[in-house]
Amino acid sequence: MKHRIIILAGPTASGKSEFAYAIGKKYPVEIVNADSVQVYKELTIGAAKPPDEWMREVPHHLYGFVELTHNFTAYEYMKVAREKIYEIEKRGEIPLVVGGTGLYIRALLHGLFPQPSMDEELRKDLMKREKYTPGVLYEELQKIDPESAEKLHPSDLVRVTRALEVWYLTGEKMSVLQKAHSFSDSPFEYAGLFLDPPREILRSAITRRTEKMIDAGLIEEVKALLQKGYSKELKPLKSVGYRETIIFLEGEIASIDELMKRIFKATWDLARRQRMWFKKEKGFRFIDPSLERIENGIEGFLKLR
Repeated sequence: MKHRIIILAGPTASGKSEFAYAIGKKYPVEIVNADSVQVYKELTIGAAKPPDEWMREVPHHLYGFVELTHNFTAYEYMKVAREKIYEIEKRGEIPLVVGGTGLYIRALLHGLFPQPSMDEELRKDLMKREKYTPGVLYEELQKIDPESAEKLHPSDLVRVTRALEVWYLTGEKMSVLQKAHSFSDSPFEYAGLFLDPPREILRSAITRRTEKMIDAGLIEEVKALLQKGYSKELKPLKSVGYRETIIFLEGEIASIDELMKRIFKATWDLARRQRMWFKKEKGFRFIDPSLERIENGIEGFLKLR
């Protein structure tokens, strides 16, 4: 018998956390994070984690449990998220997975092949090559594994570098390993809801979110992290909001207004990529965000139990 879960996905700033909290106040659910930035302990403002009071009132899991220096992978997420979901089921509650990291959700639902651990020296060598010749890593991936390269944007250095690492460490192409696994390990029956607000509403929400982060102290948060000795090269500090703020602190962005414009653009680009990702995923219904529509989707799924 398959495990039954509800998934609330959507682009950044679409209101996922707020709606999940509202659902948790009304239904016997426990929330499981599926956001690749919110898993880190030291990231709060730029990660847009749910407020502490929400987490006290409704059970939230897998928020802020990973050290910033740890290269937390989708495979690791799959293992801990599945364990947490099974624990929630044993308590008689409903797992509600919330987040916009498509690879996390795909790995959770369908499995993911074990990947080699990051090789620090290899990673440094690859990044040094990219620094001296921008674009060289993507060009190399196109030659080694064109199928993987086709799925990635040339500027997505995190995933381009990871695909090259897998090749150098295993001698296997990332695309071949993925096909061999075929994402076929699926222990779940699920209701997938993707919040899809109209374009202008989402743009306004991203603007408000960006302003709120700056007002809440994003710049101070990033400055404190760097003063503690965390490297700007850490993967989570290259995420949207943190990357632009580091550039601002280095003096390459002249004003806070320009910083907010940069964060807005990066967030908007991320939201578009998230939408494109979930358009290709099976089992997700795109809905205009409203509590009523989400409740209808949840109740329709629960009636099938």
